[in-house]
Parts: sequence; C-alpha cells; structure tokens
Amino acid sequence: MPPTNTDSSQAEAHKPPPHLFRVIKQLSKNTFLCLLRTRSSSVEDTDNAFCSYAILPDTVSSSLAPFTRLPYDSFQRQTVLLENSLADALVQNVRHVGASKLSERHIGLLGSLIIVKTCPEAPHAVLSLRNEMDILESLHAHDEHASMHFSPAVVRAQFTSSASNAWVCFSPTFGPSLRSLGEAVSAEQSTQFYLPSWFIGHIFHHLLAALELLSAEGIVHGAIDANTVVVNIYPRYFSWRYRGYPDILLTNFSTARRTQESEDIHTAPTTPTHKDTGTRADTDIKSYLQLIIAVISKWSDSAPFIPKATTNGVIVSDDPVLLLMQTAREMLSAPRPRLADVQRRLGAALERLRSEGPHGVPDTLRRVLHSDLATEEEVRRGVGRTTVLRFGKRRGDVARVVAGERVGIGAGGYVGMRTGRVLVVRFGVRRGDYERLVGSVRMDGEEGMDVDGEGGEVDEMEM
Repeated sequence: MPPTNTDSSQAEAHKPPPHLFRVIKQLSKNTFLCLLRTRSSSVEDTDNAFCSYAILPDTVSSSLAPFTRLPYDSFQRQTVLLENSLADALVQNVRHVGASKLSERHIGLLGSLIIVKTCPEAPHAVLSLRNEMDILESLHAHDEHASMHFSPAVVRAQFTSSASNAWVCFSPTFGPSLRSLGEAVSAEQSTQFYLPSWFIGHIFHHLLAALELLSAEGIVHGAIDANTVVVNIYPRYFSWRYRGYPDILLTNFSTARRTQESEDIHTAPTTPTHKDTGTRADTDIKSYLQLIIAVISKWSDSAPFIPKATTNGVIVSDDPVLLLMQTAREMLSAPRPRLADVQRRLGAALERLRSEGPHGVPDTLRRVLHSDLATEEEVRRGVGRTTVLRFGKRRGDVARVVAGERVGIGAGGYVGMRTGRVLVVRFGVRRGDYERLVGSVRMDGEEGMDVDGEGGEVDEMEM
C-alpha cells in the first residue's frame, strides 16, 4: 500500500458502520475490535484436514484424531460444523491453553470477534486501504504458507468513493506483538524470566522466511518493527508447524507496496519511483537486522551478559545469541545489506538456535503468548450494551405497525392514506444509538428505563 502522508496520519478515522459491527474496543487510530451483527463467526471455513483442531494434541500423529473421534457427544449431530469451523477450533484451543483471563462465557465469543480497519478523511486514504487489502489477498492466494508469516486473510471488505464507507475486516490474532511480549518479559524479570535463545532463533528464522516470500512476490513491507511482528499461538494449519512452535506474523501492511508497481495519477504523490524501490527493499532488511539487535539486547536470556562481552564496541563471546547480534551489527554497517547475504550469514545460525529448543512450548512461555485483545469489562460492555427506545407519542400506532396492521398517515402530503408497510420516526437525539439497533426496537411503556445500563433517561421519539 502506498505510505500514508502526514495529513492521513493526523486525520481521525471513521468508526465501523454501527448496523454491521458492534465495537468492543478501539485498538488503534483506525483499527477496531468488533463483533459482527450478521454472522456467528468471523473466521473463514476450511476443508483442510490439518485445521486448528490439530493444535489440541501435541503430536503430529494425533492431528487427524478430531475427524475420526468426536471429542464431545454434543457434536454427534454437528459433524460438518466440527470439521469446517475454525472459530470452534479457536475457542477449544484457547480453553486448552488456559491463559485467557476472560470468563468462560466470553471465551466462547472469541471466534466471533473481528478486526475492522477504517479510513481517515485524508487524500488517497481509500486507495491506500484498498492497496493493503490487495497485497494481503495476493500473499494468501498461493498456499497455506502465508498463514504462517502474514496477517490473516481479508474476511470481508467494502470500498466506496467516500472514506466513511470504506473498511476492511480481518480475523484477529490472539497473541502479543513483540513489543508487548517484551514488556511482559520485562515485568517477569524479577523471577529471572527472559526470552530463551531457541525462541529468539525461531522468531527470526520465521521472519527471514517471511522476507523471502515477500521478495519472491516483489513486495516491500516498509514498516518492520516490534509493533508489526505478532506471535500467533493458535495457527490455522498444523502441518507446517515446527515442533508446535507458534507462528510469527508480519502485520500492518499499510505502507507496503510492490517494487515494480507503475505510477498512477492517483497514487503518484505517495508512490516511490523505480529509482528508490531498491532503497525501500533495503529498508526491510535493515529493519530486520535492527529488530534482531533490539530484541536480543532488551529481552533475550543473553541480554545481562552483553556489557561484559563487549570490548571496544565489539562482542567477543561464544554465546550463539550474542554472536548473532554481532553479525547483525556488522551487516548493518554495510551500505546496502541484501537478503542473500542475510540468508548466507544468519540462516544456518538461526536454524541451529531453534533446533536446540524443546518439543513444544513450555508453560512458562505459553502464558505470555496469549492475548485476549480486550479485558473482561470491555467485552462485557460491548456485548451487553443495549438501548431501549420509549415512544411518548402515538405508541399505539407504532405497536399496530409492528404487528402488521394498517395505520393512517397523519400530517403531511399523504394525509389520510392508510398503510401497513411504512413507519417514519423522527429522532431529536441519539440517532446513532437507534442505527446500531436497526430491527431491534423494544416496545416498553415503563417510565424511567435506562439506556446502556448507565441510568440515563430514554429518549422519546416524535412521529
């Protein structure tokens, strides 16, 4: 996607359309965690035999067990749903890991959550969002490997000429970013808990594979850092996983673009020319090397030994993690580090580091690799938010229209006409609250009813 300009970064993004989504939490300026109003699940269906049900057992040999032995009697009449719904698999896996802080009731809603990304009112914002979606769809179009390395595929989208009506939906990833993971590790350092060396190797081996796929597709990400790299402990496909280790996803393709993309009159202000595409590609490699240095120096189990191992700015040690950090520093000093050089100098070292790890993720690490994305209170507010509308005038006519009876139209150009198909309601206030609940009007004659559970007065509507 073409990089957003300064105006776009300063503009306030629109909220998701209320008649389609119930907002649970705003994750960033233009990203929202929502519940779909029209579907029970936000996760795509699949007929792949190695779906997320295979994560429950710890061995590959048991990966097909859910398709030959139903885990619960209640699923005997739901074999199609059992085999095809990744949302159900996600909920079961979250319960299996046991790291969620949500109540049992709200854990069951995790499979129905969705990420909605909207547009700010800024030049080229809609084109930028459309380009991000196109790049993600092209990455996920080939095979299942993309699900190991990149943001989840687009679930649904809408684009119009107006930024207020443009949005894209993704399945959420219930895992922390590298920055959030590092902060969680820092909070645990009183108990001597750091990211182990094998996990460092796994993270950057995975990211290196992601860079290889991007290079093969001619795509430059443009914003690789600790915020855009996310750990996914609930992968979609089991067959590609290494020892049950989590996937490492590269997210936020808002600044991504194709290296050979032709200039267009609409995107020219933010589109790099062919002269600087090489520089942008080098930026991904430099960002990758800088991230290696940052993660090792801050959160690895070798971090406490860096000062003693450093002599005149050079690390002298036999620790493979510190040697990895020193190699990254040396490559950054080169004018234009290239992917082939990174593969040659770091690929084998990362593979060796990862191979020293256990067969499965230890519980001490597993508990920080889950993220609910929202607190119990935020989910409760989002799910339980209700608006009750009280009709102070012509309540009887409204009841008859709802019941399908014919009602005479009052003042206006059609006075005297009788119809049972049209109901016109004029709002003085809280129009947005009604738009959220289209088709869910509750008729109640009680006085002093609350709105949103906060003790506010219910608004009367004139007809």
